[in-house]
Amino acid sequence: MRRSERRFGTWIAVALAAAAAVTIRAVQPQLARDYGSIQTTEELYAIPAPDRIVAASLGYRSALADLVFAHVRVAYGTAFAEKRGFTYIGDYLDAMMALDPLFRAPYHYADTFLTLQPVPAPPENYRRARDFFERALEHVPDDAQLWLVAGQFTAYLAPPHLPEGEDVAEWKLAGARMLARACDLLGGHENLPYHCSTAATLFSDAGHREATIRSLQQVIAAADNEEVRRRAMGYLRKVVDEQEATRLQDRVRLLERATRGDQPVASRTQIQILGPDFEPMTCLGAERESIPCATSWRRRSELLH
Repeated sequence: MRRSERRFGTWIAVALAAAAAVTIRAVQPQLARDYGSIQTTEELYAIPAPDRIVAASLGYRSALADLVFAHVRVAYGTAFAEKRGFTYIGDYLDAMMALDPLFRAPYHYADTFLTLQPVPAPPENYRRARDFFERALEHVPDDAQLWLVAGQFTAYLAPPHLPEGEDVAEWKLAGARMLARACDLLGGHENLPYHCSTAATLFSDAGHREATIRSLQQVIAAADNEEVRRRAMGYLRKVVDEQEATRLQDRVRLLERATRGDQPVASRTQIQILGPDFEPMTCLGAERESIPCATSWRRRSELLH
């Protein structure tokens, strides 16, 4: 009796397994078609709003900012692979800024995240990117590379895509100011003269003569490339009178003599910081107003004229 019961139970199990296999084979193709046609249209924003996320971090603000940034990069790549927009990227950027305002990495990616997507980015994303850059620069005003990225975006990349009502000329002028600031901070960067020249061109197009002159003077003073300086000087002569151009040219020659003289290994930027060489003991009394005793390049140039 017991053997027959065990045999019966075995047959029941086999029958159930066979029925399950047949059912799966019959249902699976339709389920695959149904679920395969479902696509993600936008991601879920699953963190608190920027004004609340600081409290939610429980004091681990930098750690949470790193975690959010890692998630954003993965989600951005996933959105690209699925050929859809990244809807909440602006909120993620605001959250990272709220958590750690000195966390610079997200700032450098902001315009890419907001405007470079598989589908056309909404026009308002360009305004949001500029606003984000401006707030970021308040937190890290010494970041030359960020000034450069923000300036290039504001002056060149964004204007063709701006929504109606935006002043394109104002955007380009704001971008020129950012590039000029980058020019101030980049120091010995090899592309510095070109950034300054770009800013000068934008200022000139906008009719800002003094800003144009200042940018060109920076090119002439900082560029080690003789051809770059020559081109900048030719452009400057079209903007200023001959006397001012000559004065600046004399200042450049002073720097060149210093470079070839007692400071041959220093760059032009370093020489301007160090100032001209002089003998303190021989510059006492009335002699202190003589050309060899001038303690700045500007003063020495003024004494020459």
